[in-house]
Amino acid sequence: MSISVAAKKVTLSYSTTKRRVKQQTEACNNGKDVFLGSSKNTGAKSKLTEEHTVFIFEKLHEQTTISCNDVTGLLCQHFKYLTITSRAVNYHMRNKCHLTYKRTVHQLVARDNDVIILQRYEAVSAWMALGINFFSVCVFIDGAGFNRNKHRSHGCSNVGKACKITVETKGPSFSILGAITAHDVITLSKREVYASINKERKADAGSAPKKGTTGSDFMEFIEQVLSNIKAHDIPYRYLVMDSAAIHKTIDVKDWVTERGFEITYLPPYSPFLNPIEKFWSKLKDVVN
Repeated sequence: MSISVAAKKVTLSYSTTKRRVKQQTEACNNGKDVFLGSSKNTGAKSKLTEEHTVFIFEKLHEQTTISCNDVTGLLCQHFKYLTITSRAVNYHMRNKCHLTYKRTVHQLVARDNDVIILQRYEAVSAWMALGINFFSVCVFIDGAGFNRNKHRSHGCSNVGKACKITVETKGPSFSILGAITAHDVITLSKREVYASINKERKADAGSAPKKGTTGSDFMEFIEQVLSNIKAHDIPYRYLVMDSAAIHKTIDVKDWVTERGFEITYLPPYSPFLNPIEKFWSKLKDVVN
């Protein structure tokens, strides 16, 4: 395609299209990235070199939650003759280091323990040896908790005024037990869950005992799951779940086995092996 034809297709002038094609060609030949539409020499040359970049990554490796202002201070402290603003450092981190500042995700230390990794490997190897296919023969089971006082973390209000949301002192919560396959939702079961009663309120005779999901609740849920599978003649026989205490009772194991199904327990600290975790993540985004 000629430059003139390309210019007409993208509704740009011939000279602009020619310049962008030249930039892209040079970038490909030199193995570099290029920001189309920008000139080769725009703005002052960055004060930060490869040595500074390595230093930034070292500090981020030591503390991932460090702020851009702190990084700037450490740079100026370590490199005595460097004078730079946090804005310039922020630009360098985003555009040169390809780093973004995002919400942190808590991860247990034991998750990457050598023993846990070995158990995870052995479990997956055993599933493969048995021919367990997650896409065609497995039902994924788990529960998730929700708080009705949850709201978006940001909102709008007049300048100089806080964005306030009215909530209850101790908002009610609920949990949902779910069973899904790689293609469908088998069943969902909602149950009210409350926090333990405050000591000051224990004398209140009207306070009913509060509790979460019990073994009997889980048994009822499993019965729903197996009934739905058989009612729709779905060819699934493995129930994949974590090793929570209510999942490993003798009653649950016997109930499942008697009906021709098998339970596959996930190795410890391995929730990411259960696809239903992604399901809960999407559902919580909608609820919250």
